[in-house]
Amino acid sequence: MTRAPLLLLLPLLGCHAPDQGTGTLFAPVPLDSLRPQWASDFERNDTAAPWSRFREEGTAHTGHHALRIASADEYVPLVHVRAGDVGEDVVAVRASAWVVPGGAPGRLRWSVQSTDSAGRMTNHLGRIIRPEELLEGAWTDLHGQVDLPHAAGPQDRLTVMLWNEGRTAMFLDDVLITFVSAEIPGRDKLGPEEPIDTAAY
Repeated sequence: MTRAPLLLLLPLLGCHAPDQGTGTLFAPVPLDSLRPQWASDFERNDTAAPWSRFREEGTAHTGHHALRIASADEYVPLVHVRAGDVGEDVVAVRASAWVVPGGAPGRLRWSVQSTDSAGRMTNHLGRIIRPEELLEGAWTDLHGQVDLPHAAGPQDRLTVMLWNEGRTAMFLDDVLITFVSAEIPGRDKLGPEEPIDTAAY
């Protein structure tokens, strides 16, 4: 199987090199399981990024910056991307982040929206993170996978966000988002997905 150079993935979102914090595509996984990923530790600001207004210096899981989410903030958009730039017929999105609630934890969701070229919404759903999964005052690593009932085609626009359904004040840091599809730009078609350990999500 022909392996495309890893650098082919880096320009997909107009992102920077992996050591910069605006958000970058990288792959800290074996090449045979390589999938496009977006990650950020928010150490470098990007005023055009959807999360820019939440960025704050001080409390952080790593480095000196994180996203400060107030109880009044219901939606925290993290990345907008054209599905065709991260796969073909994207069928799921995996997300993880470190979160520390500033008070009594409320319910969160990893939320994914997709719209087609005409602006019609084709997916809008999320994976619930229940309050008991959060530890008040402590950094918690939260994982989730959102399976899309309608595969996002190449021209669809994907938005991945944290839905603060329980209106919890918190800090969010070290986000990693992985896009799952049978086709990966610049790569040969993969075989069937290995079974996912859903207990890990």
